[in-house]
Amino acid sequence: MVWHLAGTRNLPGDIAKTFSVTKLIDKLAAKFSRKLHEVPIGFKYICELMLQQTILIGGEESGGIGTSLYLPERDAQVSALFLAELMAWHGKSLGELLAGLHAEFGEFHYGRIDLDVRRGQKEKAIAYFTSEKTKRVDTWDVTRRENMDGIKLYLGDLGWVMLRPSGTENLLRIYSETSRPETTKRVLQATVAAVNAL
Repeated sequence: MVWHLAGTRNLPGDIAKTFSVTKLIDKLAAKFSRKLHEVPIGFKYICELMLQQTILIGGEESGGIGTSLYLPERDAQVSALFLAELMAWHGKSLGELLAGLHAEFGEFHYGRIDLDVRRGQKEKAIAYFTSEKTKRVDTWDVTRRENMDGIKLYLGDLGWVMLRPSGTENLLRIYSETSRPETTKRVLQATVAAVNAL
């Protein structure tokens, strides 16, 4: 939808995403010379931005998407209509359109695990992965960290892994994105193993 609304239709406005959303959006924003706003997890942060400035499209990892063409809120039916427009406009299936994005920008494969943890384990995990002493995830070096909402570790050019404690449940949410599905799975498994060892 970002590719279509900002690119094909060249509609005005910035792009917003939550901290756990794919880095493909960063590449699309740069291609179309759009300012990218990255906010904590929760559509309410995107909504706040949409009420303050012109945000063409904003989305969260769970699939909630809003646009300036409708309301500053998630609406699955409106998103479905935009997807139908996108496919009709270009005469391609969503799979074909995604393959085109992968061909241009590289592949992005995302995964998430909601891990049940013991009391106090969420805090230990966040402290462990935040610490500069944690230099690797499995065989990959940690090259930088961000802690906007949880802790995100970048594994060089491979991709990233992120840990975020649930505020309401005894869960630790673990996200990862790399260029290959099997690598994403391996990063998630290695992170789960490290958390379980704490």
